[in-house]
Amino acid sequence: MGKDRLAAFSDGVIAIIITIMVLELKVPHGADWAALRAIAPNFVSYVLSFIYLAIYWNNHHHLIHTVTRVDGLILWANSHLLFWLSLVPAALGTLDIRPNSVAVEEGFTTLREAARIESFQAHMHLRGKAMMLEAILPSGQKQVISLVSDFNFNWMTTYVYADDVAPLLPKGTILKVTAWHDNTSAKKSNPDPNQWVGWGDRTVDEMAHAWVNIVYLKDDDFKIEQDKRRATQTTAIRQQ
Repeated sequence: MGKDRLAAFSDGVIAIIITIMVLELKVPHGADWAALRAIAPNFVSYVLSFIYLAIYWNNHHHLIHTVTRVDGLILWANSHLLFWLSLVPAALGTLDIRPNSVAVEEGFTTLREAARIESFQAHMHLRGKAMMLEAILPSGQKQVISLVSDFNFNWMTTYVYADDVAPLLPKGTILKVTAWHDNTSAKKSNPDPNQWVGWGDRTVDEMAHAWVNIVYLKDDDFKIEQDKRRATQTTAIRQQ
């Protein structure tokens, strides 16, 4: 292997790492300074991580110029460096709930086929405040499927949709989950609002899971379900 190929591969990996880091940045939930302050810690973490990677990329660039021959030792040393650099986005992607603040996290998944949503359960810990499940249709239209506005750790309720209202979503729909954590004294179940909280399995740690039961449908079955739903809605309207 020539050193040009090694440099190109390394540049590509570092570029992907930076791209993943950018994806961890969230869009502000408002147009005021308060909304910008809410994402400021994550933005600062991104800037510092970018500088960290830029330093390593610059040094790597100069080191490659000094290499006259690429052997197995060089390849493994380079792979070792890239492995540790690839962990930077993982560090940025963890929960970061500052003391006396409300944190917002978002997650997305795309439906690979048309689907019917059967149930939804919000799962967080003591500082969980609220969770919302939205559908972003291929047309760009947004639908709020479920909203748990006052989450209670002691009541992990599964919301099962009735057959006639279970969301029917086309292929390519994006499911968006938004979770709010309240690390202030306003949250009665909060054991200590002055503590920083991160991701973990302990009750005093935090997490944000949306348990969603999805049934994928073939195109013909999806159309049949849509026709049944329209027929039911038309009958209900006529009876009013």
